[in-house]
Amino acid sequence: MTSKKRRWSNIINDELSKRIAGNIEAREIIFAFMLGKLVINCKPASFNLLLKCDSSSGKDWLVKNVAELFPENHVEYWGRITPKSLNFIHDAKLEPDFTYNGRVIYLEEITENTLNDEVMKVITSGKNKLASVEKGKAIIKEVKGKPVIIATSFRSMPSTEILNRIAVIKLNTTQEQIRAVLKKRGEVAQKGAEEEYCLETIKKHGALKRYSVVIPFARKIAKHFPANSLSETRLIDRFYDLIRAIACFFQNPEDENMDGSIDADGEDYEIAKSIFENLPFGFPDFMLSETQQRILEVMKKQKEPLDASAILQELEKPMSIQGFRPHLQRLVDLKKLEEIPLWNEKHYNVNKYQISEESGNSGTLKLPDYEDL
Repeated sequence: MTSKKRRWSNIINDELSKRIAGNIEAREIIFAFMLGKLVINCKPASFNLLLKCDSSSGKDWLVKNVAELFPENHVEYWGRITPKSLNFIHDAKLEPDFTYNGRVIYLEEITENTLNDEVMKVITSGKNKLASVEKGKAIIKEVKGKPVIIATSFRSMPSTEILNRIAVIKLNTTQEQIRAVLKKRGEVAQKGAEEEYCLETIKKHGALKRYSVVIPFARKIAKHFPANSLSETRLIDRFYDLIRAIACFFQNPEDENMDGSIDADGEDYEIAKSIFENLPFGFPDFMLSETQQRILEVMKKQKEPLDASAILQELEKPMSIQGFRPHLQRLVDLKKLEEIPLWNEKHYNVNKYQISEESGNSGTLKLPDYEDL
């Protein structure tokens, strides 16, 4: 194991295990995204993350305890924040010295209204001017900087627009994971308190500087990414930025370039690769409803397009056609199905549906080892 991988493992597998049972992949993704606050030259949407999990799955415990590896003033916590509140928390006119650069916003149990609101679309895109109306007058609010955004939710479903700006993961809820949690709770009960993180580690994380990061081997990476749609260009940007975040974590001021930037190396690539390969892209099928998943199963077996009535008949599910159509539209919006407008002999519009070519463009992506680039 290389020195960087050993140090990384000490944080993910040793330090975080003091508080967190299991969910190694999820805790690693969350920690890496929070490190995104150190990257000056990252894309605005690279470090926005949503944990979409069942109630009582431990998602908020996980985020809170990863966040505690950083000093308190590096992370802002908001529970059930309202859609417009982010406009007003830090107004540049009232706090001229405040910036969200280098900070994390943690939004616990974000509501669907807040998740898909225009304010969230703006802040996840890295824009900082927001307009609202108060007492009949237009009010301009400006927030400086772009934070890392980590949100959790049980019921909230991201719109296709928000999905373009945020990565979505779920937690492990297997019996093995539940047993690990029960064992951890027993250990805590026997000791009488949660184990504390190393104070020196927290101080080190708080002292990390923000850097622009150069990736000397970036062109070699590009050829290993799919080119099926323009939306997938965000994939490579997120991977580049994960490499940058890892490089910032292992920063050495003695290695600064003349312009103050630092270079990423092959070890940074390997750690980022292991994280990225556990990060779903596209709209994960686990976020589809049971009905929508069943529709896809049916449509994958069809050789010809079908109209809504024919699909519903194949589904063998008691449901009105009016209640069924929103499921089809959701799958079309997510590019899981393709809608084909047709007209019958009476010149009535009769849309038919088939599996989209982009339907398979989700899941995870395997990348070569650094030496094979």
